[in-house]
Amino acid sequence: MKSIQFAGAIAITVLACTAAYAGDEQSFSALQGVEAQALSSSEMNAVYGQLTIDEIKAAVIAKVQNPVLEAYLLAQIDHLVATYPNAVARVLAFLTARGY
Repeated sequence: MKSIQFAGAIAITVLACTAAYAGDEQSFSALQGVEAQALSSSEMNAVYGQLTIDEIKAAVIAKVQNPVLEAYLLAQIDHLVATYPNAVARVLAFLTARGY
C-alpha cells in the first residue's frame, strides 16, 4: 500500500514539474538579436564561386584600355550570351572548375 502511495506521489510531482516547465514561454533562438542582410549578386557568387558573365565583363572593363575595343568586346559577350546560352553556361562551368 505504501509503494502505491509513493508511486502516486512521484507521478503527481512529475506532472506538477512538467506543467510548471511547460508554462515557461521564453523561447530560445541562436540568432536572437542578429539582423539579416540580403547578399548582392556578386557577394553570392563569391560564396558559391561560380564565374558569371558580369565578372567577365568587369574583367574586360578592367583590362582593356581602348574604349572602342571595350565596347566591341562587351557587345560580343552580350551577343554570345543571347545566341548560345547553354554553351556559355558550359564554358562558365568549365572555367569555374579550372579555378578561373
